[in-house]
Amino acid sequence: MQKNLLKILGVSLIIFTISEAASSKLKDQQTDLVVAKRSLLEREREFFKTRPMSPDLRSFIQRYKRKNFDKRQSEKRNKRSQEIAENQLYIVQNGQLVPLRNMKGFKRSEEKKPEPEGFTVVPLVIPINMKNPAVKFVKTRMLSEENAQLKSGAVPAGQAGGGAPEASTPAPQNEEAKPPEVEEMISGEEENSNSTREEKEVLHKILQDVEGLMQRKSEGNKKEGVICNINGSWISDAAGMRFDVCYQNSTRKKFRIHVADRIPPNEDGFLCDGNWTVFGEIPFMHSGMVIALAVHEKDRHIATFIGECRICEGSETVTGTWLVARSSRDCKDQKAAHKVLSDVWKREQAHTLRKKHLQKIGIAMDGED
Repeated sequence: MQKNLLKILGVSLIIFTISEAASSKLKDQQTDLVVAKRSLLEREREFFKTRPMSPDLRSFIQRYKRKNFDKRQSEKRNKRSQEIAENQLYIVQNGQLVPLRNMKGFKRSEEKKPEPEGFTVVPLVIPINMKNPAVKFVKTRMLSEENAQLKSGAVPAGQAGGGAPEASTPAPQNEEAKPPEVEEMISGEEENSNSTREEKEVLHKILQDVEGLMQRKSEGNKKEGVICNINGSWISDAAGMRFDVCYQNSTRKKFRIHVADRIPPNEDGFLCDGNWTVFGEIPFMHSGMVIALAVHEKDRHIATFIGECRICEGSETVTGTWLVARSSRDCKDQKAAHKVLSDVWKREQAHTLRKKHLQKIGIAMDGED
């Protein structure tokens, strides 16, 4: 008996020891878990401090926020438009105009259901601003008022004789016996027609002014990179002279270029030291490419220009390169006899405007073809 008790006590002691060890181990595990979480948070904080957020991640978060914001905004707009649409719908019920939102049991649905009898959905009635109080609307009677009049024995005007109700169109009357109300209505209509005519004239004048402004704006707004017209006066920086070009692309490709002094004159250009004859050529149709050939017969100098006419930075320019050559003295002088110069022709507006003004008043300019 004692042996059995000792065995039971030993087994219970072992079980108690194991349970205590397990509970202490569980507590240690929980403590370790809390410490691990805390250390992980500290490491994450240190990581984000040392390494900031990447631009891709930031853009992704912004797109996500913007998407949700746009979704909420669209839902608000749809709800607002639905409320506005419901507020602008009216129903004619028994001859009276009733807002649709005030109807009992009304529920908006996307499905189209047949309208019940006695109801008609009409759009919002816009009030008319009456300028002339002489024009009056005829008051219409409801069916309930007519039924009350019939029950009381009063016969409406125009229905005497027991006949059917007459149409709303009045019977033709003699023009001599017009009532004063009709005369007032006619005078009001005439005044309205006069005011309408004046308003149309003012509107037509405003439209003409707007069209003129748009036309001037379109003329002044030059598109970048568009091919420009070679005709007109140009100022050459490298040549130091003014080129007057008159080119007719329908007749010939080659043309004469008139050379004149700049205002004020310039002495730095290579064309300023003598009498040069300059010819031009447009090698391709519907193109801005330009070729110019300048010849000085006395000194035996030749200059060739290749450029292109385009609108750059809002102004018409011809950008290209000159190849200037002279007669060489010997074989060693051949390379020195050639020179390459970059040049930009700029549109000269003052001379062009002056020329147009003189042509308009009938005075020809000296020294021009």
